[in-house]
Amino acid sequence: NMTSAATQQLVDLGYGPNSNLYKDVLKVSRNASKEVIQSAFVDRRYELYGILQNTSSVDSSCGSKISLSERQFTEKKMDALVATFRILYDPAKRLEYNAKLDSAAVSNKSNNTPKYVIKTPANYNRSRSTTKRTTELKITKGGSNETSTTV
Repeated sequence: NMTSAATQQLVDLGYGPNSNLYKDVLKVSRNASKEVIQSAFVDRRYELYGILQNTSSVDSSCGSKISLSERQFTEKKMDALVATFRILYDPAKRLEYNAKLDSAAVSNKSNNTPKYVIKTPANYNRSRSTTKRTTELKITKGGSNETSTTV
């Protein structure tokens, strides 16, 4: 029996940090029925199984179709998928996971510090001048040209 922390660690390895079991792993909505969750699990498992099959069929002329590291990564995703299904298919575990999602959402809203800071060069001027510059060329009778710039 895997803890939710161990499951989240598996999911983070396969699908990225702080992945959402609904959206990122099973690709279903949070209010999906058990039937939809089961169907999505079968679909995702079939996709991953297809990737794994490409490593077992070795072509002697070019070796395996996907690398060993890709195979290991896909196996991690498969482990995460199975762990996700066990949580979301079980009503008690699903309620616990939803409560965790809700508390994370509340703490994110109460924390006013931005997650990402966009850095700009020190010499970047946010208020760019919108002043229009015009240059006039005056031709005088003596052949000399005068240029004046108006801001």
